[in-house]
Amino acid sequence: MRRVCKEGLLLPSIDKRYINYRIFSKLDTSERFYTIPTTVDLCSIDRVKVHIAEGPFDILSIYENLRGREPGIYTSVAGSNYKGQVIYFLEMYKLQHVEFHIYPDNDKHGSNRNIDKIGQFLKPLHIPLYIHRNTFEGEKDFGVRPENIIESIIEWKE
Repeated sequence: MRRVCKEGLLLPSIDKRYINYRIFSKLDTSERFYTIPTTVDLCSIDRVKVHIAEGPFDILSIYENLRGREPGIYTSVAGSNYKGQVIYFLEMYKLQHVEFHIYPDNDKHGSNRNIDKIGQFLKPLHIPLYIHRNTFEGEKDFGVRPENIIESIIEWKE
């Protein structure tokens, strides 16, 4: 749940920017992410594009506003564990002919050090990694209106 009113208007127990509710009685949080239901063709000669953002509003905006619902996997990590999400899709779904697109926030979680760890992990597997950033002045992520997004894309190279 995301607070959409100004801070200080709600009871202190829910006056936070985000509140995570457990909807399943699982204590294991390794699958705590949001993936948009889409269809991908695993027999295609094209690589499966896996788009990973920090939050659900980011990935929804990327899917709707930037990629125009193009085929691929769109998921949010509900935090900053991008590498864990990459490993999850490689191991759980056995994706081989794949490329990863990371959309980090412009804060400490999106640091180049974290991105480099993912790139170094993927390099021996010959899996491309692309880093997307919103360079619009004053915006920290992609979970904003389309007119507040200026997308910058670089391919990770060691």
